[in-house]
Amino acid sequence: MGGWNRVQTVTLTVDGKELIGKTCTKCAVVRPLSDFGPRKEGSGGRASVCRGCLRKPGARKKATWTSEAYARHVETSTGGEYVLVGPYIGYGTKTAHRHTACGEVWDATPNSFLRGHGCPRCHTNAMRSTAQFEEEVAALEGDAYSVLGEYAGARTPILMRHNVCGYDYTTPPGHFRAGRRCPACAGNLKKTTEQFKQEVFAAVVDEYTVSGEYKNAHTKITLRHSTCGRKYQASPHEFLGGNRCPYCASSRGELSIRAYLVDRGYTFTEQHKVADCRDKHPLPFDFSVCLKDYDILIEYDGEQHFRPVDFAGRGADWAERQHLATKRRDAIKTAYCMAHGIPLIRISYVDFDRIDVILDEALARYSTNTSEVAAA
Repeated sequence: MGGWNRVQTVTLTVDGKELIGKTCTKCAVVRPLSDFGPRKEGSGGRASVCRGCLRKPGARKKATWTSEAYARHVETSTGGEYVLVGPYIGYGTKTAHRHTACGEVWDATPNSFLRGHGCPRCHTNAMRSTAQFEEEVAALEGDAYSVLGEYAGARTPILMRHNVCGYDYTTPPGHFRAGRRCPACAGNLKKTTEQFKQEVFAAVVDEYTVSGEYKNAHTKITLRHSTCGRKYQASPHEFLGGNRCPYCASSRGELSIRAYLVDRGYTFTEQHKVADCRDKHPLPFDFSVCLKDYDILIEYDGEQHFRPVDFAGRGADWAERQHLATKRRDAIKTAYCMAHGIPLIRISYVDFDRIDVILDEALARYSTNTSEVAAA
């Protein structure tokens, strides 16, 4: 029997189920039909060789070389550093190669050479001495680095010193040659709590103090804002990036509103309470501005008015409860103002940079329409 007819179809019982199977023409093992792929070119049926005897999917197909093609590939792929001396016989058959840099000729299979196994002489000589590595370091960085350890190979870590900052560290010589330098100066070292405290002091002097222990740049740490006396949690990354006390964040907006009102000569009161606008107790409005014939109220809504924010590091449940309570109080204030015809201007924290514009427009509008109530 030849070709496709050599394959014998049989019935197999696997896990209590009958499957149609056949014998692989390569390994002679009877396998389920699913172990054989489809025949090529849409000729129908299944291949005569099982999947296990075929090359693994995704494996690179070996090139079919001629001596000329392989010689050309050796030279062009290495930029002329290597040339083929002997004839190409087969992918796994040794033939002579020459390293033009040192003149060494040695036998290697194309398979081995194409996988990166180069000149054996230069590979041995690559084990540079400590003195030679010191010369390399000096050529790359001058006197910025010192070699403190003994050279034992490109991959074996060696003790180095960065003379600029005085930090001693170990690194494989190969990494240094590739451009990697002092990890302390690159910011790759974990800070200590004392180092973070120094950074905080440099940024804000004594306005903030560190109460917790530093773990990493993104793990929250306890900080104390000396101005308001409150403690809260923030990541070191956020703090050093400019984020400050969340309790005073809304005060930042209120300060801007106060400055606006003072600069323009308005008469106003802060934390204005209306006796019958209450939750359990009368609720304060940030500002009450006295116009000619009536007053208007202004509220600055910080981030916690729009989403749960864990200012105090008390957890997500606490933040959610605070957020819901804030929304409830906001709703009471808004409903009260609408019911009593009191103009109310609300300014979101996302509009901090537009406070002057919003107030200019709103106050001008209320100056011409005493019955209008708006939420800005």
